[in-house]
Amino acid sequence: MDDEGDAWLTYAEAGQRLGVSPEAVRAKAIRRGWRRQHGNDGKARVRLPFDAGEPVDRAVNTQSTPVRKSVDPALVHALEGHVASLKAEIEHRAAEIDALKAQLAGAEAKSERRGRQDRAGNRRRRGAQRDAEGRHREDRNAARGRTATGR
Repeated sequence: MDDEGDAWLTYAEAGQRLGVSPEAVRAKAIRRGWRRQHGNDGKARVRLPFDAGEPVDRAVNTQSTPVRKSVDPALVHALEGHVASLKAEIEHRAAEIDALKAQLAGAEAKSERRGRQDRAGNRRRRGAQRDAEGRHREDRNAARGRTATGR
């Protein structure tokens, strides 16, 4: 206890004092805005206000007991049917994806062939153009040579 009457306790100690689980103390500390900090021992501590509650002598259940609910067989059957339909839908979509992948691969191969053909055609056209320009230069030079010699 400090001089104000408040106490810094671990969540387990506060749970024992209040008669609740450590998790309940954490939730209560958050809801009520109690100060929290880590101690030198690495354990989280909460500043338990003096008026937070009276000490309780009863034992505290620190573990939740699982609650078993009955399961409706009709619901289970309906869910199993839905799961089966979803699996069938997944298989259908996977087949569609495979078909689209094959279609894409075919289109890419066709595009690559066209690209190669276009590049080859462009090389032939450029070569023919260079040949034509060379012949034109030769004809022009020959014509200049004839005029220079007076022919």
